[in-house]
Amino acid sequence: MSIPAQFEKTFAAFPLQLRNLVKAELAAGNRIVEISGGFPAPPVGACLKLAKLVSTRPRQKAKGLDFYERNLPGYSGEFTDDQRFYFVLEPALPPPPPPDMDAIRADREAKQRAADTELYREQAKKVDRAKKAARARKPSREPSPAPLPLPRQPMSEMDAIRAALNAREHAANCDRFRDMNEKAYPIDYGSKRTSPDAAPPPLPPLPQPAVSAVDQFRASMMIDYGKWHDGEGYNLAILKTATPEELAAIEEIILAHGTDDWRDVEALAALDSPRARVALRKALKSSNHEVRLAVSRHAPSLLSDDERTASLVTAIQGAKIYGGLTQALLQIESYHPQPIIDALLRGLLTTSGANAVHFAAMLMFIHGQAKTAFDWNQRPFFLKFNSDDGAQRATLLRELCAKIGVAPEKYLGAPPPLR
Repeated sequence: MSIPAQFEKTFAAFPLQLRNLVKAELAAGNRIVEISGGFPAPPVGACLKLAKLVSTRPRQKAKGLDFYERNLPGYSGEFTDDQRFYFVLEPALPPPPPPDMDAIRADREAKQRAADTELYREQAKKVDRAKKAARARKPSREPSPAPLPLPRQPMSEMDAIRAALNAREHAANCDRFRDMNEKAYPIDYGSKRTSPDAAPPPLPPLPQPAVSAVDQFRASMMIDYGKWHDGEGYNLAILKTATPEELAAIEEIILAHGTDDWRDVEALAALDSPRARVALRKALKSSNHEVRLAVSRHAPSLLSDDERTASLVTAIQGAKIYGGLTQALLQIESYHPQPIIDALLRGLLTTSGANAVHFAAMLMFIHGQAKTAFDWNQRPFFLKFNSDDGAQRATLLRELCAKIGVAPEKYLGAPPPLR
């Protein structure tokens, strides 16, 4: 089997070892499900997902080829190059059967009973040994003589004089150091010393150099791994105390930086100036799903209902997890007109299996058949949608429509190929 035409250009960029692996798998009857960017590949690389587990070579590391065993919702094993830019992914493993809690509980109770029995046995042995030792010990008839006190050495006349001089010098030094401290720190702290020997109150903290609001905001725009991982935005609290001149300078910084990230959109929405609103309207036309969805989240007053609906429908059709789809689903929890519901239902057949899993969970939540947007009690049913079999997807769509009370016929037309 050859490389599908739509994947040839991207596949040519893969390292030689990965290309040979994929060609061997295709010859053995495996097939390519998709080639795309995103996790786990960095922006400079790409991922290729196979329909079956690799069978033409051992699933282990080799020269120029690394292998890692995973168990994630989207994939299981991964083959990658030394730089970890390009990945060949195996399909996700089926969910494991639920654990037998009765067997686990019975095993733990049996171990606890055995441990308790052993503990009681050891304690009984210690008590028996203590009793035998007490019976074998004979009390002494005569008490032990008390130790004699050590003879006290008499102090010579010179030792007495030397001790008196040392005590007088110590007292003089204490008075001298106390006077020096009072002269060095003549500060009135609002409280009086209760005694000459009392310690002076603590010194006030040193004044810190003032940092302008512009500098503080500019520093918050330096996004390191920790801020990226935790989803931390810019320091918007500083905008509340900034002067008009500082706000104008901060606005210039953001506009010069460009709206390439949701943090820029959030900051422009917080400024809410005429120039900021113009930049937000332009961001609605961005090709980045995360940027467009950030506008509808942080500046909803700039969008009509039709614009917001169209933005969410576009994300359903083209965005991926960690690429804007998560932000779209968060908004769909509370905003889901009929076009969005229709897009979710069609997406069960037309999008990737990983996306279809979340679409099924959201549809159950919207129609009141789940307590949360991803009900873990129904997770086994949702995971069935992570399949490349179109007929199986159609059967699952009918089953889901029966659960939520929706007629499935208009969504079962000939769907485009799975992406």
